[in-house]
Amino acid sequence: MNKAIAAIKSLHERYAQAHQAENISMLTEYIEAWNAPCYVSDAETIKTEQGNLLIPWQAAEQSEPADFKNVEQALETKIPQSVKTFFNTFWAGDLDCLWEQTPVILLQVQSEEDMRRLQENLIGHVLMKRRLKQPETIFIGVGEEEDLLITVTLDSASVGFEYVGKEQHLVVADSLPMFLQKLTPLITNK
Repeated sequence: MNKAIAAIKSLHERYAQAHQAENISMLTEYIEAWNAPCYVSDAETIKTEQGNLLIPWQAAEQSEPADFKNVEQALETKIPQSVKTFFNTFWAGDLDCLWEQTPVILLQVQSEEDMRRLQENLIGHVLMKRRLKQPETIFIGVGEEEDLLITVTLDSASVGFEYVGKEQHLVVADSLPMFLQKLTPLITNK
């Protein structure tokens, strides 16, 4: 098993165990049209005060890992294998975690429809970086601060923080597997 697969599997296991230890369901936004493989099929949806629907989820391995050739062709560049592995190992809800004392949300994909949407957004992000003549990155998550992204550089595959429209201002790990190993799962009530 490569390091990226081991790291994402370990994070998902730690995330599920943390929720089980507190007897709290992992919840994600429910989108009826998706019929997402990660939705707990016999679970009832929960309506939030804001009117959003949430549903319990559990990670479901992608039987056919999502293909990133369309993204690489559109951008005429290679996406780091660790990023592809990060997004094409599981169908899952987003992961709330702590990096040191900083709350972060790692984006995950729930379904094939969600994967298409993610890939379109990744292409748009890289094109924006090119227009701004900045080093190219791929986002994998967001921070608690407005417009704070967690990104992986396309050239070195290091992980860092950047604000939308700005260059990475803080490198936090030399690789995505190293970053994932440093995270602590958070239990939140969405």
